[in-house]
Amino acid sequence: MRGLREQIIFAIDVAVSSGARLFKACEAIQLGERRLRRWRKTEEDGRKGGYRALNQRLSEPEKDTIVTALQLPGIEDLPIKVAHATLLDQGICLASPSTFVRVVKERGVQRKSGASRAQNAKRPELVATAPGQVWCWDITWLDALIKGTYFYLYMAIDMYSRKVVAWEVFAKEDGTLARDLFAQALEDEGIPPGQIMIHADNGKPMKSKKLRSLFDDLGVRASYGRPHTSNDNAFAESLFATFKGRVSFPEHFENIQSARTFCLEFFTWYNCFHLHSSLDFVTPQSVHEGMHPKIFANRNVLLEVNRLAHPSRHGGKCKTYGIPTEVRLKHRTSMTVVA
Repeated sequence: MRGLREQIIFAIDVAVSSGARLFKACEAIQLGERRLRRWRKTEEDGRKGGYRALNQRLSEPEKDTIVTALQLPGIEDLPIKVAHATLLDQGICLASPSTFVRVVKERGVQRKSGASRAQNAKRPELVATAPGQVWCWDITWLDALIKGTYFYLYMAIDMYSRKVVAWEVFAKEDGTLARDLFAQALEDEGIPPGQIMIHADNGKPMKSKKLRSLFDDLGVRASYGRPHTSNDNAFAESLFATFKGRVSFPEHFENIQSARTFCLEFFTWYNCFHLHSSLDFVTPQSVHEGMHPKIFANRNVLLEVNRLAHPSRHGGKCKTYGIPTEVRLKHRTSMTVVA
């Protein structure tokens, strides 16, 4: 280290003697002038190094004991801190949680935990090119008259057309209720076996055996988002935000019938009258029934006629109505006009 210091000091002296300013020479090698003066004054490095308590270092057998303890049945799938606390409850005290982490990293021990499974879960990749290919569904809570009690809105939306294809308000979250709702919705929409994928989060009703049994019987593929990742069900979450963001949305519902009445009015408006911005301002019902190409064609013809009649009123970029030919979850798509 001393030789390197001498080389740096010599190089700076040469630069200064050749006409360079001292602060410029120091700046070029990212060395402070105060440090340079200290180096000239004291040749030896005055630093003695960090504190090292060698007598506290774990021996290799002690590390082996920690690794063995973390692989015990009932311990191996727990996070490090939970495993440490569990071992203490069993009368086993080996080291601190941070030491456990260092030993696991040093030995390259592979541990499985809920946190690691959530991080390694794959992002769902869903693509729809027409209605009836992908549905997204979820459940949201509606405040009841008594604080702490709720009604539960079950809702499914077609990812391509944005039409709400199924909804109902129930007094509880239950897989049987979800099964009955989807059995009716699939029949009403005339979905053939093997055509549709239904996406949801990881809630208990979404993964109930009764609902999955129905999907298996009808040839429906099920998809699930990653744990604690609401964006993986963005279409349903966005609709809930629109639903609860209405000025007319009440602070609470007197009873379940009033909740159903409000939902009926909202979803009728949303499907049949709401000019959806993501659909270039046509209704979800129009896209669902395939009427949007004609609507877009009429708009584009009228725009072109007006553009030819008054060219000075239009800029260089021409507005053309249309929606993407495919809709993806978690990915933006380029605009392609539907003829």
